[in-house]
Amino acid sequence: MQEEIFGPILPIMYYTDITEVIKEIVSRPKPLAIYHFSESSKNIKLVNSSTSSGSYVVNDAVMQMTNLWLPFGGVGASGYGRYHGKDGFIGFSNPKSVAEVSSLDTFPLNLKYPPFTDSKKSLMTKLLKVGFITYRQIGKVLLIITILIVMAILAGIYIPQWTSW
Repeated sequence: MQEEIFGPILPIMYYTDITEVIKEIVSRPKPLAIYHFSESSKNIKLVNSSTSSGSYVVNDAVMQMTNLWLPFGGVGASGYGRYHGKDGFIGFSNPKSVAEVSSLDTFPLNLKYPPFTDSKKSLMTKLLKVGFITYRQIGKVLLIITILIVMAILAGIYIPQWTSW
């Protein structure tokens, strides 16, 4: 077998080790479908998670194509895109992006339009700096504040109480 088969020929190969099957599948171009006949849920999960194909079908060889709600199509050399149901509609559609921007020329909306005065540049620079603060940075600051609060509480509990003699 050197190429993908689209005909009335079904090669059958026997294996005793499921890892050898996975190695064989992964060594070739991604198939349009993998038809896995097995009663072992462990093997089914292993093959499904270790391989890539357009479809993965367990204990059947045709029914996935007849379900109009289940997307059908390939990956890699087997083809791109999906058809059937919603995925087919989206795949053959060409949605248009539409952005409607207010035409109001009032502050602060007019800051992004020329003429760019020094005051506009200064304000936009400040806004951009605030805008580049990431959730990760906010999370780090909140974590540090939380740790400091916990440390202060624990320090208050363990500070020895000095009494005068």
